[in-house]
Amino acid sequence: MSVVIDGFSDALDDGDESNGRKYEKLLWDYARLELEHQKDPASTGLSEPKFEVNGRPFTGPWGRPQHDGPSLRALALSSFALVLLEKRNASLDEIRDILYRDELPATSVIKMDLEHTSRIWNESCFDLWEESWGRHFYTLAVHRAALTKGRELATIMGDAGAAEFYNQTASVVARTLEDFWSTERGYLMATLNSPEGSSPKVSQLDVAPILAALHTHHFGVGIGIHDVASITSGEVFATALALADQMRIDYEINKVSEDTHGEALAPAIGRYPEDTYDGYETNSRGNPWFLATNALAQLCYASASTWVKAG
Repeated sequence: MSVVIDGFSDALDDGDESNGRKYEKLLWDYARLELEHQKDPASTGLSEPKFEVNGRPFTGPWGRPQHDGPSLRALALSSFALVLLEKRNASLDEIRDILYRDELPATSVIKMDLEHTSRIWNESCFDLWEESWGRHFYTLAVHRAALTKGRELATIMGDAGAAEFYNQTASVVARTLEDFWSTERGYLMATLNSPEGSSPKVSQLDVAPILAALHTHHFGVGIGIHDVASITSGEVFATALALADQMRIDYEINKVSEDTHGEALAPAIGRYPEDTYDGYETNSRGNPWFLATNALAQLCYASASTWVKAG
């Protein structure tokens, strides 16, 4: 979704009306579909994670609820609304149509998700891998990002009381993220309050905190140097280093540490050390994943760029 929003924003910057219309239609279509999903009586409400191809909720067994979903949706669509307002000079009435209206109970797609997130942010749920139950660094990080971006949109839309509420809640969530740092282990724990024996992830070392920093940074949230969920956070980098060191041991492919020219090779990265999902079965052995490997590379490039820009 962020790629489409970037494409829309870039098209407006470049005066590319054809691609601008194409991307905008895709985003409005997504918003309308999500509004239908929100109104459908799914078993876990707005935090229902899975839908059939016909748009109806999946009713079979699954890891639900997943509270990161509404926050990611609100984060993406708030960013879309802000691009519409700032770069296409959209009217407030266009945004009020389905994206954001100052009313309670909420009936617009972004407002519903922000109100939902404000109520459930501290509740346990399943993680982004749909496997572990508890309170998760990734989920809380995207809660904070959605509420921060939502506060910006609510302010523009004249919803001052909601803007202050979202801002206050985001500040509490930001402080809660600091609880995930383990001084003893030297990295950010992926999950807290997980029932004993419910997850094989005893180390709680996971690529998820790195993904959280990257995903929120992309939308302009979590950019403070001393923010524990920032791409420049020492805690995030310590987690990346611990993960890389462990993956060097875990995966056979990482025994090759140099290329044919003698240049050092970074290790291939998986989700977490105890992973038993191999892409087909859940009782096997996890493996390196290009998205996880690329995440560590992206962390290095994005943080370097941030430091260069900061001087």
